[in-house]
Amino acid sequence: MFVIIIVIMNYVNYLNHTVSTPDTYHHRYDLDLPEEGSGFLEQAKRVALVSLPFLGLYRPIGSALSLGMGGCRVASHISQAIHLQDQKEWNPLIIQIVQISLSSIALISTVFSFTLGLFITTATDIGQGVSRASSHAWQGEYRQAGEEVLQGLASASYLGFMATGALEAMLVSTLIQAAVCLYQARFEVSEGRYLEAGAKIAMAGIRLYQANEYRQLIERRNVVFAMQKYQSLIQQALKGREVRHLIHSSLSDLDGKIDERRVILANQEGAFDFGSHFHGFGKGLVKGANIEFRKEIVDGKEEVLLEFKVNHVFREKLEETLSSLAKLNPKEMKEILSLTGSHVKGISIQKIEQGEDFFGLPIDSIRQIQIDGLGTISIGASREIPNLYDRVTIRMDSSKTLYDLHEMLSFTNLDSALCVSTDDDLDRLKMGHLFRTFFPREATPFERSEEFFTLSIFELKNQMIEKAPGMKEVFDEYFDRISVSEILPGRIRYQITGLADKVRDLGGISLTAAVTGAYYNDQELYARIASMLSMGMISAETRDTHGLSKAGLGNDYWTGGADSVYTQMITADDVKKGRDLNDFYPARARMLINLSALNRSPYPYYNDSWGNRLYPNEDHWFPDHYGTRSNILEFTEKLQKPIDKPVDAPWWWGNDYNRHEVMFKERLDPSFFKGIILDCDQTRNGLLDYLRGCNLVQKDAAGNETILNIAVNQFFRVGHLATNDLVS
Repeated sequence: MFVIIIVIMNYVNYLNHTVSTPDTYHHRYDLDLPEEGSGFLEQAKRVALVSLPFLGLYRPIGSALSLGMGGCRVASHISQAIHLQDQKEWNPLIIQIVQISLSSIALISTVFSFTLGLFITTATDIGQGVSRASSHAWQGEYRQAGEEVLQGLASASYLGFMATGALEAMLVSTLIQAAVCLYQARFEVSEGRYLEAGAKIAMAGIRLYQANEYRQLIERRNVVFAMQKYQSLIQQALKGREVRHLIHSSLSDLDGKIDERRVILANQEGAFDFGSHFHGFGKGLVKGANIEFRKEIVDGKEEVLLEFKVNHVFREKLEETLSSLAKLNPKEMKEILSLTGSHVKGISIQKIEQGEDFFGLPIDSIRQIQIDGLGTISIGASREIPNLYDRVTIRMDSSKTLYDLHEMLSFTNLDSALCVSTDDDLDRLKMGHLFRTFFPREATPFERSEEFFTLSIFELKNQMIEKAPGMKEVFDEYFDRISVSEILPGRIRYQITGLADKVRDLGGISLTAAVTGAYYNDQELYARIASMLSMGMISAETRDTHGLSKAGLGNDYWTGGADSVYTQMITADDVKKGRDLNDFYPARARMLINLSALNRSPYPYYNDSWGNRLYPNEDHWFPDHYGTRSNILEFTEKLQKPIDKPVDAPWWWGNDYNRHEVMFKERLDPSFFKGIILDCDQTRNGLLDYLRGCNLVQKDAAGNETILNIAVNQFFRVGHLATNDLVS
């Protein structure tokens, strides 16, 4: 039953979004009232039929009339059904029961949406009018039959406008309504009902006036639509109303899906909403095919947020789209939107400065696109801040639907973010992942070219092999071994089964991450470790986005490292030399991470480059460049070969690559942790007591204490020299 309700509401939302709301109110009041009456009731009916069409001209009253007269129609059909039941006239009774059902549906729809209710009521009027016309013709009442035919044509044209938004349909409808009024006025005069006749003539004049306005509007539309500078806006507006492809989307029950997929991570400070993640969307537009929804309360109102990142090629196109929109005249833009039947009332773009980095410097400026009537779109505006430049954040009221979201995104050509990626789209991602992992120097410029997204899969593979002949062997060995790994539940990153084994064969032993920022305060150090054991290691950008504290390494947006988790690699050469682990990043505690995490294809640097993601031709002072980086296999081999510090090297350049970096996207789950290396027994004992208080120390079936299902004595390690017992 619940599923059926969701499906029905999806279609209701679809109709409500696609149906246009006419400025002119049209309603057949004669169908709301009983056909027969006498005395006072007949007089009341005559007064109502004279006055109601004029009252309905004022839109707020028209909305109220739809509810009131809808209720009257239901009551009228119920009354007639009771009468027919008493008379045992079963065939007419069945017709009345159908009418009760249709009018009830129309009334209920009007309660939730005036436009949808009007659409259903008008459709019902047409059906009822056809039935009445047939009945009149069968009985030889040709005048009444002709009148019903005209009424039906007027309603059909009116319904045509609501379904298509074509102004021509409204022109036809108002002209037919004027003809019906004049036709009825002639009959009223012949019957001596001059008040009704006068009202009909007056209404005919109003309808003709409205028809002339629609004629002028059509002429204006044709002129404006012919202007070249508005072609993109017109296409975007029309595209925004085309939502049929979303009817069967898995996101159609957006509110329910957000609640169902919501990710909550908790530490000793509390629980944090990490959003609801969906993979396999966005085609070539969205990086990693990952989109995130979450809900937030802003100024007492619940808002829905959609967030994702766009690829480099589309980011440049997006810049062109925003520049084009910014050049348009706001007044003329509103007119275009109105003429296209868009739900958007206007579009404005402003630049906003926000946020500070680790040093208190402004970290970002955004372009905020206000889509009046639907919501806002925020896009990073600083090329110098790679983490935020390609991030897109959409906010809309929680009452809006997937179809409203699609329309909003269409104005920036971001609507494909809601489209399901094809198998070819996902294969393209997998191929890019392999290319980037094994041949990063060749892959980086290629991934930033439009060719990467437009070539067929077959052509793409050949291009990769042409640029790096070794890719043929890589495809043969690894493509079928690509699997998915969850950064967060529902948020996917591809991993390459066997990559960690290759690194291990080359001398890799473990990964490690120094717990930084709490060098003297024991409680703060323990709290950070407890948080990592509960929630994993989380990048600065992910922490910031979801309301966590920002302390620790990785809080660097200028270099592009803010979206990654910083680790280092311990190798066989380190063990052979008995390296002091404080030669890496010095710390009282360091997480020991299973080498299997390397299957997720991190990117490495030989020196402390703050996770630099800038391109070689961009201005920066880091020793390592993202576009010229080594792959993880080359990196592991080189770590085994000691070097001397260059004479002119900066102070942070370490010997033997001891200040190297191994960068993982967004988050490392606690399941990758295999231990903690501590500086002394005092730190060990204090930390163990703290973790017991956080309920992070459990007991197995034998009563032994464990952390993450690993015996405490094995998980806690004390020392500072790289030995097999300490780091393996």
